[in-house]
Amino acid sequence: MSKLFVTKRPPIGQLLIYATALIFSLIVVVQSSKMDDGNISLNLNHIILFTINYLIWALLVPYLYGALVDVFDHSPRPSGILFFVFRIVALIFLHFVLSNLLYYATLILISGYSWHNFVADMQMVYLRAVLSRAVDVAVIVGLLKVIENFQSLSASKLQLSELEKQLSQSELTALKAQLNPHFLFNSLHALHSLIGYDDEKAKSMTIKISNLLRKNLDQSGKHLITLEEELAYLKDYMDIELERFHDRLTIQIDSDNQAKQELVPNMLLQPLVENAFKHGISLIEGNSKITLSAANMEDGLEIIITNTVPAQNQDKSSAPSMGIGLNNVKHRMKQVYADQFKFDVCQTSKEFSVRLLIPKKSTL
Repeated sequence: MSKLFVTKRPPIGQLLIYATALIFSLIVVVQSSKMDDGNISLNLNHIILFTINYLIWALLVPYLYGALVDVFDHSPRPSGILFFVFRIVALIFLHFVLSNLLYYATLILISGYSWHNFVADMQMVYLRAVLSRAVDVAVIVGLLKVIENFQSLSASKLQLSELEKQLSQSELTALKAQLNPHFLFNSLHALHSLIGYDDEKAKSMTIKISNLLRKNLDQSGKHLITLEEELAYLKDYMDIELERFHDRLTIQIDSDNQAKQELVPNMLLQPLVENAFKHGISLIEGNSKITLSAANMEDGLEIIITNTVPAQNQDKSSAPSMGIGLNNVKHRMKQVYADQFKFDVCQTSKEFSVRLLIPKKSTL
């Protein structure tokens, strides 16, 4: 018998099952109490009958679900299906016995009903009562399977979403790992060029590189930081480059206070400015300029970085190039913002500019 009546925790809580049973019994009572003229005349016998009927079904739901899980979790062989049917029939019979015993015992206690009436009633309604319970079982088992499938689908979607998030975070980390060694190489190269030529500047640059690397480590676990934090980091980087180009380079940064509070990917701007130095400023012998502006626009946070173009690249007919640094930045933005961002490059005869438009933190 222990094999026959196996319980399994249903996909919804038992208290919710009892509450649903009470609500459903109330609906059936109201429906069965409607008169031909549309009025409702509640019948005490109906209230007792349907309340007991559905509460006992609520009590037996774990047994029904146990039978359901057992047949679906194993290969549905003919013997397994037959045993499943046998268990369902046994539960229908158990419900029939329990519900009628409780129903007629209640009637005997409150209305003077006799056991002779019970026997007469059983002879009249036995077949119809069994068929009604078979329909109840079909509905309950069907609902349990639908709820189970829905929860399984929701769990699968949640798991897939979590895996996609982990993959996205891994890709962002990999892209940042590509940028850090590149930046370090350029900084050390700048430091090397000063050693023996201007030792004081070399010492100053060593301290700035150390501070910059410390900030980078402090922010290594963050994928999104405020623009204010990003600009502070960028200023340290620019200070290092200014040690090399201070006599022929002008840097201008404009950003309103509201824009500084918006979130941006960590180390988003440094590779863009590095690109300006590598392909622009370092190739210019005369005066040059880098400008950075950030402002809150209606459709997002707009950041524009512009640098002077070297004479050999001042050809309007050539299309702006997208190197590794720019492509990495674009790829990172796609990982964070999907298609909700803009990344545009533009070159004129004298300037190269990169324009970013990213969602504000309130829309993330």
